[in-house]
Amino acid sequence: MKILIDSADIKAIEKLYECFPVCGVTTNPSLLSKENKDPYEVLKRIRAFIGEDELHVESLCKRAEDIVDEALAITRILGDDTYVKIPVTAEGVKAIKRLRELGIKTTATAIFTLGQAYISALAGASYVAPYVNRIEMQGEDGTQTALNIQEALRASELECKVLAASFKRIDQVEMLIIKNIDAITLSPAMLSSLLDNDGTKAAIKDFDKAFKTLKRENMSITLDRH
Repeated sequence: MKILIDSADIKAIEKLYECFPVCGVTTNPSLLSKENKDPYEVLKRIRAFIGEDELHVESLCKRAEDIVDEALAITRILGDDTYVKIPVTAEGVKAIKRLRELGIKTTATAIFTLGQAYISALAGASYVAPYVNRIEMQGEDGTQTALNIQEALRASELECKVLAASFKRIDQVEMLIIKNIDAITLSPAMLSSLLDNDGTKAAIKDFDKAFKTLKRENMSITLDRH
């Protein structure tokens, strides 16, 4: 399973890359707008830092022809390892079909149903991105929808993978980990919280307390032996 960072904050990305075994970054217009800088300058800096890892960048156009043109510009500027995120409208699916012919990688995004994901996969999307928490906000089971999508794609032997997105709770993430979802993208806060546990903190405090009770001479002998 792949883990990606859902952020346009280069400092946060750099910090997380130091610790976590991540393999790329996903962005969207909302995340880029928070940086208050030219979006392409932000994206180029992210690309320079992550190298050949995956970078997912959303198209802002609505018509298929314009989406294709924008996708070509995105990959020309940011490289072939860039996935163009395209919302699953009729025009979006039309663009995905054309971009597959051109060899451009795409991520069908803003997915809420298995049907949307399946059509996008048949059209040639490299990834489909179900919005787990937003699906739950509509009264459906977001994690199960993501898993149903993956099962359908694998059963049909389609090359398209699932990139689950939009998480608000750790249990949503852990359920997909248990079921070996293809990939997930997490905000810096959500990714960091995977390691954050009160039990671990308490255990470390106990270890520190026990360590301080050791006799210094015994500790010195132990260190010398190693």
